[in-house]
Amino acid sequence: VEEEKTRWRDMLSQRIKIDVFEEHEEGSEYLQRIEFECADIEMNAIESICFKNKANLEWTSYPHKKRPRVVVFASNESHALIEVLSRANDTTYEVPLIISNHQSLYPVAEQWKTPFVYLPRHGKQQEDDKRAIEEKEFALIEEAKADVIVLARYMQILSPHFCQLYQNRIINIHHSLLPSFRGARAHAQAYDRGVKLIGGTAHYVTEHLDDGPIIAQAAVPCDHRDSIADLRRKGQDAECLALSTALSAHIDHRVFVTEHRRRTVVFHGSSGSIKEEKRKR
Repeated sequence: VEEEKTRWRDMLSQRIKIDVFEEHEEGSEYLQRIEFECADIEMNAIESICFKNKANLEWTSYPHKKRPRVVVFASNESHALIEVLSRANDTTYEVPLIISNHQSLYPVAEQWKTPFVYLPRHGKQQEDDKRAIEEKEFALIEEAKADVIVLARYMQILSPHFCQLYQNRIINIHHSLLPSFRGARAHAQAYDRGVKLIGGTAHYVTEHLDDGPIIAQAAVPCDHRDSIADLRRKGQDAECLALSTALSAHIDHRVFVTEHRRRTVVFHGSSGSIKEEKRKR
């Protein structure tokens, strides 16, 4: 493995300017992430240089200049939606669409001049109605050319088909430090257990509720004096931090889901100045 790493570094450094080189061994997997500049060399040339005859190697390239498109699903709570909208700009990502199963967040979309579509999903719908709504959601996602979907406190369960169709492209923010306190009543469960930390967990969505690979977590201290409302308020701050951290890592292609699909490796990347400079060019 060490010889292979050295060979890659030598071949790459002779032809491109490497800004960031990160690597990690996870069981039988070797994970590697490189940020580089290559003014006069094409990706197919890099492929022939570095990856020829590597049948068991999976790799993908992403241009820095592409600004990812984030479609947001939301319900009634606004804090996570506002967090995503407030961080969208010319050097991060754009939000072309908000989809909601309630109309209460339309004023937020209007304030941020973002298209808003109301699709009335709820748990008591018949299966045929749910499938019809889902097909409309798929069409809107494809029309918006979404690179990633964020469930910003979207209080509906996606079907297994939905989760598989956009595998590792749907980020949910859950209002607890998973794997503790799954489900909708996380703050009440935390209060009942007298927790001393309350937080949020951003994870990829799978067909198993609140059980996808964890990307980022954040926590704040609490104690016996905090009511359920206090825990909810403190938890929302942590949710926003975890969600923005996870979304940033995802759009920078720093998140690797390991082979067994239960665990992530999240690389650090550069300090941000290199990426922002290149995106502005």
